Amino acid sequence: MRGLVKLTLAAALMPVIGCGTAKPIRSLTHASVLAKAGLSSYWEAQLQLLEDEQIDRMWLREENLYCLTSENALIAVDAARGVRKWAVQVAPTGVKVFPPSHGTNVSMKEQIPDVREVVTLAAPETMGQFDVVFINTPNYALALDRATGQQRRKIDFTRQPDQFVASTGGSCDGTFYYVGGLDGACRAYRVNEDVIAWRMATEDVLSSSPQCRKMGEDWRVFVVGEDGNYYVASAGDLLSRIWPPDESRSWPAMAGPARMEFHVDDRACFVACAKRRVYAFPLGGGAPIWRFTCDGALSDPLQVSENTVFQYARGDKLYAVNPTNGQLRWAMPRGTRVLAAMVEDDAPTAYIVDNADNLLVVDEILGTVRASMPLTGCGVFADNTSAPAIYVGSRTGDLYCLRQIGAAHLTADILKGIKPKPEKAGK
Repeated sequence: MRGLVKLTLAAALMPVIGCGTAKPIRSLTHASVLAKAGLSSYWEAQLQLLEDEQIDRMWLREENLYCLTSENALIAVDAARGVRKWAVQVAPTGVKVFPPSHGTNVSMKEQIPDVREVVTLAAPETMGQFDVVFINTPNYALALDRATGQQRRKIDFTRQPDQFVASTGGSCDGTFYYVGGLDGACRAYRVNEDVIAWRMATEDVLSSSPQCRKMGEDWRVFVVGEDGNYYVASAGDLLSRIWPPDESRSWPAMAGPARMEFHVDDRACFVACAKRRVYAFPLGGGAPIWRFTCDGALSDPLQVSENTVFQYARGDKLYAVNPTNGQLRWAMPRGTRVLAAMVEDDAPTAYIVDNADNLLVVDEILGTVRASMPLTGCGVFADNTSAPAIYVGSRTGDLYCLRQIGAAHLTADILKGIKPKPEKAGK
């Protein structure tokens, strides 16, 4: 097992981002307390922030841990090693910034093509491929190199005659970047050429980021709207809507507006709406596979692991639902969010933050609490149901990665969900 690594992250950045003064990192808790929860500290790190700067939000996206500060500086940390990669001022202070999303092997040239190349569309083999993180404001999106922070593209939403105000984050399938607007339309931008390929209209504002997923050899785009409808389209240079059908309004709407981030995997599209309902929709569109009703208001994104759909209802409880049939497994009045879903002693285990900022080790199937520990001083959390690690931090820049005792070395491939290739026989 990798030992504890303590790192002080230097902020040798442009003056607008600032270089704070290094402070001693505060230990999260004693090793014996972690051990009772079956955990150990994998790495600790400290971000040097400006005097009044704080971490506002934190996201885990595959190999990177992203921290957005109160000054709208986006700081990328290697999630496997705890080393700061880069920091970029993504927007002026006070401007709304939406959650980031990853694009892998995104086809583009170093420079935006000229008009002739935009008309003819460059062949994929003539372009490079880049791993980027997209992060957007209402007026533009930045495509930043995931390793270096270098800006690869800036997509301007205010450009005439196709100007609009973005109201969601985005997603990318390697060719197109999808983002929703206040006008209720989902737009598909060709990343290389920085032009709109198509727009798909809905009947109300979009508040949830469009999602895309590869199905066989083709990509599909998924959209849910405040109109309570579910939309599916094929990726491509022309809009090809799969669901709902164009000819008549015969499809069922959700009970209320869909405003929270949703989840798509190989099983279904899982969506929560504001009227206390959680749905699982077929990937090809159609009536829900199942629906589940919570007792409290739904204002937070659902989280989906291999075994469970988790939905927190404010003022109510955290629900754990079977993703196959929508049946309730258990509910926890004090649960709020999931920081990891891993196997412990051959049993699926969820690591849940409660309403007193304690970390609970919970049997994911039965809902029984096996252990708990305080997360004293932690005010930011990276919600996560796929990576075998837990990421928490303080507003002042202390970051912590916790792992199960005896866990194997953490790598970027593990965080990306890439399975190791089987060794050839005889080796």
